[in-house]
Amino acid sequence: MRRKNYKYKKKGSMLIECLVATFILTTICMLFVSINKGDMVSFKERERARDNSILLNNIISELKFNVKLEDLEEKFINNKLSINIGEDFNNKLQNENILNINDESRKKFILVEKVQDLENGIKLNLILKEDDIEILKYEVTKELWMEKRKKEKGIH
Repeated sequence: MRRKNYKYKKKGSMLIECLVATFILTTICMLFVSINKGDMVSFKERERARDNSILLNNIISELKFNVKLEDLEEKFINNKLSINIGEDFNNKLQNENILNINDESRKKFILVEKVQDLENGIKLNLILKEDDIEILKYEVTKELWMEKRKKEKGIH
């Protein structure tokens, strides 16, 4: 009779061990999935921040070296200029003047503010906004030598 009780207890303890092992494996899988989900969110945020930084640096370079001060001054309205950014903005930037690009997207844009007139140029604030939330802000100085160097080298 003892043998039957022993076998019965062994079968019951195996069932409990299987349930505990299943619980542990499920907990580990859930932890792994939640960690990966957090990593993906973090990766997407870093990717978006990198893309915004590249975009703003491209616009800074374009304004500093490929736009004349006179053209920039003409486009200012109350010392401000808004550049709308669409999905194909970087491709358009390769072929068109930045001041002539006008995407219909109002979701994402660059606000260029004239901060100060200098004797050899102007100081600008460039603010990248998305859904009216300020994402990045840079202060840039556009100087006359940038235009003279372009003329001397015969760059269009």
